[in-house]
Amino acid sequence: MRKCVILLLTSLYGPFCVYSAPLTFQDCLNKSLVQNPGLQKAQKSLKEAVAKCYQGYANFLPTFSLGGQLVHLNDTPPSINFSSLMKPNSTPPRLAGNPLLQYAFQDNYTAYFRINEQLFTGGRNWALLNSYKAEYRSKKAEYRKLESQMLVDVSKTFYSIIIAKELKTLSLQAVKQLQRHLDSVRQSFKAGGSTEYDVLKTEVQLLSWTAKSTKAEKDLINAYNRLGLLLGISLNTNVLISGELTEPGTDRTVSLSIEQAREKALKNRPEIETFQAIKEINRNMKNTKIANALPQINLQYNYYYQNLDDEFTFKRTSWEKWWDVRLSFSWEFFSFGKRFAEIKENIYKTEGAEIDVKSLEDRIVTEVEDAYQNLAACGQDIAAAKKNLRLAELSLQMARDKNRTGTVTEIEVLDSEVTLVDARVQYLRSLYDHAIALAEFDRITGE
Repeated sequence: MRKCVILLLTSLYGPFCVYSAPLTFQDCLNKSLVQNPGLQKAQKSLKEAVAKCYQGYANFLPTFSLGGQLVHLNDTPPSINFSSLMKPNSTPPRLAGNPLLQYAFQDNYTAYFRINEQLFTGGRNWALLNSYKAEYRSKKAEYRKLESQMLVDVSKTFYSIIIAKELKTLSLQAVKQLQRHLDSVRQSFKAGGSTEYDVLKTEVQLLSWTAKSTKAEKDLINAYNRLGLLLGISLNTNVLISGELTEPGTDRTVSLSIEQAREKALKNRPEIETFQAIKEINRNMKNTKIANALPQINLQYNYYYQNLDDEFTFKRTSWEKWWDVRLSFSWEFFSFGKRFAEIKENIYKTEGAEIDVKSLEDRIVTEVEDAYQNLAACGQDIAAAKKNLRLAELSLQMARDKNRTGTVTEIEVLDSEVTLVDARVQYLRSLYDHAIALAEFDRITGE
């Protein structure tokens, strides 16, 4: 009964389940690396490549096989009159349509054991093994690429939630202030202390910040949905996060020169390893095609165990056994140019992969330069936004002091308050841009 109640409650309230504790940025990153469907699929692909490598090693080893056969005749074979066989012009009877006297009973059994070893394949097995190893390196590099991209995606989504929450709070704060000032300005307008322009200006500002508040709410919902997709959890699960946008400390990337950043990226980027592996795969596939055009030599050992009649007595007294060893040779020496065309195909693929590698290196150098400059610019934006925030706070304080003495109006105080909110928003955006730029810089340099 208790289990039934638990299942019922789960079915009713399951769509509204919440994580027990807020998730930090590192928690979100760790969960995404484990639970993200894209990374899980990449892990399966990586295991598939490992299985192929085992196949490549197994090609060098002999194969062992067992087999058997049951022959059931539609009728019992006729008996043989040996005295009639001695007469002139006599012929032996046909047993079940077989001219050879190999069936003596209605049910006949055969079993065999076989060992087969490839002695010479022209290097095909080595080429296949090297191709499988290169494919494994390619899948591993692709997995590393997805991991580094996951860092960027989680950073964008996590900090999008934080900044959306902050913007929502600031927007609501601005809306309340503007609504309060609008009421004050309308009363002042009725009393002749304010103009119609002051009323319209306040209304426009109120509508603008109301729209910003609505947009922040929508952005917050979308960011939570994206986070759920990254973490591989149900969209109906409410996730709580814990974190804030803070000023960066001593940035570890600033200590790198642009040349060091380029060198690091060209050494660590997984895309380069992927293209190098593709080039290696094409080269080994070419070697495989060459090997297929060479002679093939196999060694085979067979051991048979069969129940046959004993000297035409039709008495099943024992099972016969024998063995043989076979050395086979085959060579497809002419195929109307098919093998040559296959070899040329893989040569062209290898040359194309070399062009891709060179093009990728040039693109990576450009990406590093852009990311390096963008990261430096984000640092400057933080300093400018922080200075602007301090000035806005000072301006508001001065406006309030002057308003007490009657030297400035409520409208000017309102403008200072709205300017301060704008400055806080700009400061938050500069922190967000720097966090994302840092994650992109790590991805581009192959961190």
